[in-house]
Amino acid sequence: MMIGHRVTRCLALAAGVGLLAGPPLAAAASCALGTGRLTICTGAYALCTAASCKSPSKVTDPAPVAECECPVLTGQALANPDQLPGGSCAAPAGRVYALFATAEQPGKGTMSCPGGAFAQCWNASCSWKQGDKVAHCSCPLCTGTFVTAGGGCDASSCVRQLLVAVPFSSSGGECR
Repeated sequence: MMIGHRVTRCLALAAGVGLLAGPPLAAAASCALGTGRLTICTGAYALCTAASCKSPSKVTDPAPVAECECPVLTGQALANPDQLPGGSCAAPAGRVYALFATAEQPGKGTMSCPGGAFAQCWNASCSWKQGDKVAHCSCPLCTGTFVTAGGGCDASSCVRQLLVAVPFSSSGGECR
């Protein structure tokens, strides 16, 4: 179905949309892309699509986490309510969710990387103070092939930086 393909492709662009939530407030911390039930949320959200992250943990830790700073925008964004705490777009006080939107995409396209570590931030719960322009998101630290809107289409960034991405297989290095 064409619409399903478009949603999946949009999620690939969502690299910061990364993928699923991170503890402690997330419904399901995971590196898998959960697209079972999608909804449009309206309000403040973190757009991690092109964020670069740091990892205080190792990939071999039981629940490895990446710490990402993501810009906060206001408007409509795509979420999977099954992976949001309480199944609702409404984040608790002092939090905002990392969601996906096509607004303010980085502009250099998406890049596929043949493997390595990446942060999956889509639906992650982020700390945020009302009025701040940046949220601090704890996202699952994942490994494998991935697609990202980060890294400026520089293939060396696939291994040089910890990028927010989605776990789609790729042949590596292409920029679209």
